[in-house]
Amino acid sequence: MAPQSKSKKKELPRSQRRRKQRRELADAPPPSAAGDLSTNQLLPHVIAPLVIILLGIIAYANSFQGAFLFDDVLNITQRSSLWGEDAVNAILAKSDRPLTDITFALNIRNQGVLPGDDLNPIGFHTVNLLIHLISALLLFGVVRRTLLLPVFAGRFNSAAVWIALVIAAIWTVHPLQTQAITYIVQRAESLMALFYLLTLYCYIRGVTGAMHSWMWLGGSVLACAAGMASKSVMGSAPFLILLYDYCFLWRHFRHRFKARMLTILGLAATWIVLFRVGIAQEVLDPTRKRPGVAGLSFQTDQAGELTWLYYFLTQPGVLLHYLRLSIWPAPLVLDYKWPLVQSFAAAIIPLSILCLAGAATVWAVIKRLAVGFIPAAFFIVLAPTSSFIPIKDVAFEHRMYLPLAAVITLIVIGCSLLLTRLWNARNLPIQMRVLTAAVPLVIVVAALTAATHARNRDYQNPERMWRDVIAKAPFGAQPRALNNLATVLVENSKLPKNVQRKDEIDDEACSLYQQIVDLEPQAHELPMGVVYYNLANCFKRNGDPDSAIEFYARSVEIDPRYLRSYIMWGNTLSDQGAVRSAVEKYNAAIEIGSKSKKPLAALLVARASFNLGNQYQRLGLYYEAFDAFMTSGNKYPAEYTKGFLHAGQLAEANKDSDRAILAYRTLLRFVPNHPRANAAMKRLQPQTESP
Repeated sequence: MAPQSKSKKKELPRSQRRRKQRRELADAPPPSAAGDLSTNQLLPHVIAPLVIILLGIIAYANSFQGAFLFDDVLNITQRSSLWGEDAVNAILAKSDRPLTDITFALNIRNQGVLPGDDLNPIGFHTVNLLIHLISALLLFGVVRRTLLLPVFAGRFNSAAVWIALVIAAIWTVHPLQTQAITYIVQRAESLMALFYLLTLYCYIRGVTGAMHSWMWLGGSVLACAAGMASKSVMGSAPFLILLYDYCFLWRHFRHRFKARMLTILGLAATWIVLFRVGIAQEVLDPTRKRPGVAGLSFQTDQAGELTWLYYFLTQPGVLLHYLRLSIWPAPLVLDYKWPLVQSFAAAIIPLSILCLAGAATVWAVIKRLAVGFIPAAFFIVLAPTSSFIPIKDVAFEHRMYLPLAAVITLIVIGCSLLLTRLWNARNLPIQMRVLTAAVPLVIVVAALTAATHARNRDYQNPERMWRDVIAKAPFGAQPRALNNLATVLVENSKLPKNVQRKDEIDDEACSLYQQIVDLEPQAHELPMGVVYYNLANCFKRNGDPDSAIEFYARSVEIDPRYLRSYIMWGNTLSDQGAVRSAVEKYNAAIEIGSKSKKPLAALLVARASFNLGNQYQRLGLYYEAFDAFMTSGNKYPAEYTKGFLHAGQLAEANKDSDRAILAYRTLLRFVPNHPRANAAMKRLQPQTESP
């Protein structure tokens, strides 16, 4: 018998075995669908989505009481283009976020209200929450299908669903998301994120699936175009899809190279939407001006300009703040007013940290390490708002809505791998593994849900929100927050429930306006003419007419077209007996307001004309007073039909029956059953009996 060979085949090192296994997978035909590797279809298709939806509903159950505040007022409730039958055409003609604005217009139309009527925010919050839940489901699908791709060589097959569920659940209930969901106007951010995730999900299904692949790839392009029409941040999506393909799909799906490249070209073609709505030209062209928004030509009234360099140096500190809030979401602030960094020395530490992180990310991507995609996605999604293109507001929490998914994914997968290693090292039974994973997870999700619930309460009351901003602002009280709180207090003081506290509330508002005036060099973004007007009203109410007149004059000096200041200035002068000076202010208001196309201009002209009529009457100028009263009624009959009544009474007192009949007849045209006008007409035109 031949001697038995004692030689054994040398075992390859672990790293070489993995590379060999990946090469074998690359040469093997692709699976029919990435998700088909999961044997239990009930968990990924039914149970996990229901858990995500339930958690989202619990976390945002109290968001429906959220009020309209801050930019909601200017961009929704007072935005005329969103109201009326022709709203869609008006939006398509002017909006740089047409799809988002169309959803707002549909919300308004669904309520059946007329322009100027109060809106119910519940419908808006319902749509925002629905968008968030769909986005969470898409995130779950993207993570799960990614972990089941051949690039991971089956490493996550048994855990993919659970990892995806944990990531989506934490992302859904994280309180950092509230600014993109409960703050109504930031639907633009969440809607864009929905289409961003849908673009990626459709692309994964189109490349990895055997059936209907072209439909999925075409859906990816359509979703990308819809995202571009929702918010311009979507412009980074083609780059992220290309990076995803490079990191996860390139080696294992070479047979679909043509389809992949055509799709990516189609995604890039959707940039046309950004040019169509005009946002691309206005942001990227340094010769164009887009005051108050963004762009390479953006400037402020501060010392120096908000140049791309200052903005770029400021963003590392902002990004580190975002990352801290991702891990410890407190305190959350609606309006930071983050100051600019205007020197390289002030930015050296955060800039160095970000440069090291960026270098590590680039190295990982070049090596095609899957982990490199996660931080790269974080930077790519934030690039349009947190790189070098200046934006008026340097930091806003809603910008982290989608990038937060990258942070959570990195942490969850890292914890999963660490736990797996510990479990295997200690050979723990399955019951202990479930316990050690589930207990911390439940605690984290419960804590985040409670924090989200608490944060939603701040959005229910504008006064509470602005007090919260002032209390938490990391850079001290900012004029904009002080002004917004003062404005809310002035409105609240008029409510019936606050009658007994009216003086107290008004005094606090006056104190806030005084603080803003003291901070005037920092208040360059505020309409200081309005601030001085409000402060002058405070002095007038408190019995200091001289100071009131001084501040009305200051208001007009800053904003010569602010009609309310002229009118209240005239009222104060009239109270002081300076009738001819009051006439001068009212005439100035009428002259300026008659040329204005602003919605309230007609009302203010009517008010000024009525007050002018009273002054002319005091001066004994009958004809001028009559004309002024008639002008007030004709200019805004909805509120100043009393101008016709005063004109008629003045004419009667001056024995001018013709003018009296004209005034009363005009009044009856607007108010047919007006008792005093009808009685006057019977006196002036007694009916004769028919023969």
